[in-house]
Amino acid sequence: MRKLTLLFALLTLFAGYAAAQVTQVSGQVFDKADGLPVIGATVSVEGTKIVGITDVDGRFSLKGLTPAHQTISVSFIGYEKVSTPAKSEMKIYLETKAQMMDEVIVVAFGKQKREAFTGSAAVVTAAEITQQQVTNPIEALNGKVAGLQMTDNNSLATGTEPTIRIRGFSSRSTPTTSL
Repeated sequence: MRKLTLLFALLTLFAGYAAAQVTQVSGQVFDKADGLPVIGATVSVEGTKIVGITDVDGRFSLKGLTPAHQTISVSFIGYEKVSTPAKSEMKIYLETKAQMMDEVIVVAFGKQKREAFTGSAAVVTAAEITQQQVTNPIEALNGKVAGLQMTDNNSLATGTEPTIRIRGFSSRSTPTTSL
């Protein structure tokens, strides 16, 4: 009986020690250029499935860190990924990642460089949209893109968007839905 009591005491002590090793980390993520909080950045513990997202103030909190997994990784679109050792109250600054891109056109079956594209493509710039007096920016595409046909769903209802069809409205032998 004495051995059983001693074994139980050791197990309880070991369980308490193991539970004490699980920690919590919290902090805030900022943009290094302007010092503003980064909203929606992904914060994770490397090597685990513990993941969180920053709130509107750039704050995050992660629970369940173990001694074996104490590295925090922060990433967000347009910023360099940062990995840093976990601390109790962290302040992490993300640097923007600037990268030049070739002109790429996204097509239904992949992507192509602009020079290799043989189909019909149209570009409507923001300047062209702002020069037109329309209540809905989608309406600014009307007459600017070849093969685009717009029909008004309900001209009396406010907030309705037109139906957009690309080379599919006047077809005789195929459905009239867009391609």
